[in-house]
Amino acid sequence: MSYEWVMWVVLAMIFFLLEIIKPKWVVFWFALGAAAAAMSSVIVPQTVYFDKLPFDIFYFDIIIFFSVSIILVIVARPIMTWIFKIEDKPMHVQAAIGREEMCIEDIDNERKQGAIKLYGTPWNARSRLNGVIIKAGCKVKIVDIEGLSLIVEPVANGDDIKIDEGSPK
Repeated sequence: MSYEWVMWVVLAMIFFLLEIIKPKWVVFWFALGAAAAAMSSVIVPQTVYFDKLPFDIFYFDIIIFFSVSIILVIVARPIMTWIFKIEDKPMHVQAAIGREEMCIEDIDNERKQGAIKLYGTPWNARSRLNGVIIKAGCKVKIVDIEGLSLIVEPVANGDDIKIDEGSPK
């Protein structure tokens, strides 16, 4: 008796674990393809017609694996992503881009100082505009992230924003 089915079952379990770690409905279909190949490696050798196949059973299992996986990715994945509404969402601090927050310390790029409060935690902040000092208490919009500093711009012009006299406007 051939034990090729064990390899396919192990491969299916690895694909299932990968799908659990990063669920995107892609690897899942390859796990089902490996499960189908495992079933074919058990069932096909038992049939009368196996002796008449022009190739080894392992090649037949590979054909089953790829055909089932690709068909499921093409047909079933769009349906499942539509049902579960899976979309790429920004992770962690990337989700902060576009938020408006309050400046808790004067932001001055030349002195390399400034901070805003994001999710209740102080973060280093730099102005997107050089030569602009944003006073504490001013509302700012997060436009980018560079390293561990948030790049911000003032939401509205007013008394809280001061333009340096020495720098071009």
